[in-house]
Amino acid sequence: MRRCAEGNAIKRELRDAADAAEDVTNSRALELLARVGFAVSGLLHFLVGTIAIRLAMGGSGNADFSGAVSELASQPAGPFLLWASFAACAALAIWQASDAVFDYNRLPAMDKVGKKAKAAAQTVVFAGLAVTLASFAMGTGSGGDNQQSASDLTVAVMKAPAA
Repeated sequence: MRRCAEGNAIKRELRDAADAAEDVTNSRALELLARVGFAVSGLLHFLVGTIAIRLAMGGSGNADFSGAVSELASQPAGPFLLWASFAACAALAIWQASDAVFDYNRLPAMDKVGKKAKAAAQTVVFAGLAVTLASFAMGTGSGGDNQQSASDLTVAVMKAPAA
C-alpha cells in the first residue's frame, strides 16, 4: 500500500513539474524572444542570399549560414548582435521544443505526430543555429571545410542560365 502512495506522490510531483515547465514556455517573455528568433533566422537567410549574389558577381564570401554569421560578426556591433541573436535563437529552440512536448495533444493521432515531429525538427535547426552563433560570439566559429564547396555550388547555380 505504501508503494502505491509513493508512486502517486511521484506522479503528482512529475505532473506539477511538467505544468511548471509548460507555464515557463508559454510565458510572454519567451514568446517575444522566440519571435525575435524568427526575425534573426530571416535576417540570416537574407544575408546568405546577398552573399550568393555577391559571389555570382565575382565577389567573395561564403553563401552558407556560417558565412552569414561571419557577416553579422563583422558589423560594428558584432559581438552584441551575435549574443542577442544567440539568445533569440535559443529561445526559439526552447519554444519549438515545448510545442513538440506539450502542444497538439488534442489533435487526432496522425495530425499530432506530424506536428510534433515538425516542431522537434525545428528545435534541432534553431538549436544548431544558436550553437553556431554562440561559437562565433566566443571567437571559436570558423568557416569549416564545407565553405569552399558551398561557395562553388552557389556560384555555379547563380551563373547558370534560367531554364
